[in-house]
Amino acid sequence: MKFSFEKDYVLEDDFVKLSPLKIEHVKDLLEISDEADIWTYSFVKGNGKENLQNYIQATLNGRKAGKEYPFVVFDKIQNQYAGCSRFYDIIPSLQSLRIGYT
Repeated sequence: MKFSFEKDYVLEDDFVKLSPLKIEHVKDLLEISDEADIWTYSFVKGNGKENLQNYIQATLNGRKAGKEYPFVVFDKIQNQYAGCSRFYDIIPSLQSLRIGYT
């Protein structure tokens, strides 16, 4: 299967569901984005509504540019959003990518 940035991939099992991150997820992630330690070692901050909107928009721009593919993470056991993650450093010719920014 060839990876496509235009396709909306959903990855899930019995515990978690990863869906394409969208700007509308700001409302779902806002409360947990204000947890004190999340952004300590990050160069880009996502705490507070404006920072979170900018953070998510940057990941969406990265997807559009073919550089990364962001997901929102939904915890099926707790029945709530748990954060976001993404594929990045995507190299189609090597069929490789990294998973992170979780």
